[in-house]
Amino acid sequence: MKKINKDDKNELIIEVTSRFEKWVGYGALLFLGFPIVQFFLGKRLNEERLMGFIGGAVVCGLVYLVAYEEALFTFDSRTRLLIWRRKRSLSTKQGTLPFSRIDQVVLQSAIGNKKYSPKHRVALLTGEGELPVSIAYEHHEMNQKIAERIRSRLGLSPEELVMDSVKALVQQGHPVGAVQLLREKQGLSLTEAKAVVTRMKEQKNRS
Repeated sequence: MKKINKDDKNELIIEVTSRFEKWVGYGALLFLGFPIVQFFLGKRLNEERLMGFIGGAVVCGLVYLVAYEEALFTFDSRTRLLIWRRKRSLSTKQGTLPFSRIDQVVLQSAIGNKKYSPKHRVALLTGEGELPVSIAYEHHEMNQKIAERIRSRLGLSPEELVMDSVKALVQQGHPVGAVQLLREKQGLSLTEAKAVVTRMKEQKNRS
């Protein structure tokens, strides 16, 4: 889940949370805790039920470790700095990034993206690599809105979001994702979208 916590002349603050995955983590603790409580109460579980609880805890734990994340991105217009922090499972990463080092803000398509159930994430492209706003790809209507608000904050045109995203996908060697994004966001036919991507690939090869 993504949301804009603040958007005024000084700051743009974006929050990413994984509420479902957090509850999955609580589920893992519940699966582990129940047999322990039963043991201290003198009510031992039979082997089959015990293995069921352990299996449930393992599955929930793995889902939590793979999928859970919380992130906070603060774009400070006064200092022209991005201050970010991301928590994934048991690790936390954070840093600062000057606005001047952010080259592009784009939408990235998930592998196997579907036209009628698309999944994206917002990513900041820099000379050193990319910094995604969320690690996970998801079908969320806020993705485009957040990308456009970040672009406005950095002085990039919100109207060019889709085409810049398509160009970035072509540059990164993901023409199928570029075609899918064009069809979804601009309503092009498969033939029209392929033609646009082909022209971009030709321009890339000439440059």
